[in-house]
Amino acid sequence: MATVETLPPLQQQASVVAATPDRTETITGVSKGGTSADNGYKSFRDVKPVANKLLAHKWTGRDRQRHLARIISISEGVSHIDTHIPDRLLPMAFHERSGTRKLQLEMERKREIAEQNANLMHKMQEINRQGGGISNLHSSVQRQLAAQNEKAMLRKRQREAKRIGTENQAILVRLCPKGLTREQFFIRQLEENIRELKLLERISAYPNKWTEERKKVQEKLDARRKGEEERTA
Repeated sequence: MATVETLPPLQQQASVVAATPDRTETITGVSKGGTSADNGYKSFRDVKPVANKLLAHKWTGRDRQRHLARIISISEGVSHIDTHIPDRLLPMAFHERSGTRKLQLEMERKREIAEQNANLMHKMQEINRQGGGISNLHSSVQRQLAAQNEKAMLRKRQREAKRIGTENQAILVRLCPKGLTREQFFIRQLEENIRELKLLERISAYPNKWTEERKKVQEKLDARRKGEEERTA
């Protein structure tokens, strides 16, 4: 039996890499310990911040050499592994290997759970609609009462929509009084805005902002008045 000389981990892995140069990647500028012969460490970028680029470059090269040696050892060992189907599985039927029966049972179980969930949801809806109490009425009577309740709720919603529409119409009437055109309504709004800005100028400690705003509104008001005069002329 041939004797194997025990080497330190780094030297042993380096010898493995050197024994198979066709299956490894050569790293230029890396010595036995993984150190750089030149100043390439200055441009080295690690995933995490490091305090010493020289040591980080050295340790990264050493780890890479170890990784390459392990890849070689793994690839050599995998070539001897038998990946064929065992003989005891060959005579088995397809449904026995694929577990078709198990899948069918699982699908039936899921279907049963879905039906139970649907029934439970239906019962919960009935309880919410009836209040959870026990009733001696026939189901047809209960359906009639439910239909009546739906009609009552529909009439209530219609009355609510009508009330909201009436209130909105009243608000529009207050905003835009009768006898005013659209342009006249905007002119009135701008005049009210100017009056408010004048009051803000009087009570504000820094009136410059409101003065500039009032001038802008005044320009808009003059433009609208001029357009209204041209339209009526």
